[in-house]
Amino acid sequence: SNATRRSNNKLWLDKNENINSELIKLFKKILNSFNYKFISSYPELGELYSKIAKLEKLKINNIFFSNGSDGCIKSVFDSFTKRDDKVITFHPTFAMYDIYPTIKFLRHIKINYLKKNEKIYLDLNDIISSIKKNKPKLVCFANPNSPTGTILSDKEILKIIKISKKNKSNVLIDEAYFGFSSFTAKKYIKRYNNVLIVRTFSKYWGLAGLRLGYVLSSKKNIDLLNKMRPMYEINNFGAEFLLNLLNKKNMQTIEKINKSLFKGKNLLINYFKKNNIEYLESYANFL
Repeated sequence: SNATRRSNNKLWLDKNENINSELIKLFKKILNSFNYKFISSYPELGELYSKIAKLEKLKINNIFFSNGSDGCIKSVFDSFTKRDDKVITFHPTFAMYDIYPTIKFLRHIKINYLKKNEKIYLDLNDIISSIKKNKPKLVCFANPNSPTGTILSDKEILKIIKISKKNKSNVLIDEAYFGFSSFTAKKYIKRYNNVLIVRTFSKYWGLAGLRLGYVLSSKKNIDLLNKMRPMYEINNFGAEFLLNLLNKKNMQTIEKINKSLFKGKNLLINYFKKNNIEYLESYANFL
């Protein structure tokens, strides 16, 4: 990696970071009342797990914290795959879905996105026949996906889950951009024990630097992830900062901030339309 830091005087758009000035104000307010003893003490994460369980309307044993969504994805690969297992991903997508199968010597099957009439989509029949043929240990996809900005419908996701269940495959649904799109497959974790949902606080919440993410799944799957858990799954500063952020007033502020982000996105879309500039529909915070 490059030893020189990125210049802070420039606006960097390549990682879809949420750097709204109102968000920075909110963070400063939290830091002003922050109890700094949390920097010199080891993490105690019980309260945070309870808070997330309440927010998600799930039990603590349905949740596993890790370092951002990539930490969660790595934990899933570590716990659910071994050398020479097969994994299906869709292409293009988040870079780590190429890296983890390589590191773990998995047999990686990629299903490409297709383009028709300026729309990017996946062929569901392709996906289903590939699951039937390969019987992979894992089927992974991001919803919404980056860099395509596309989303799979509830109906399509349910078909993928059901066919995967029949073929003893686990389904990792990466909801890193949840919030920008309100659709979630969370309801399926109670009905199907082969579903793992990955969430992060990096995008919608703007906490990319704190590396906070979590997995939602059945108790059995979370127990398996916990067997590989490090002594402290996330750092104390991040955990306490997040606890301070997760109150009703702050959450309403974040919602307001992201509504203004979408106003900006729509202004840009209108500009593109007026000037005949090609763009792809996106369900996330980018075009």
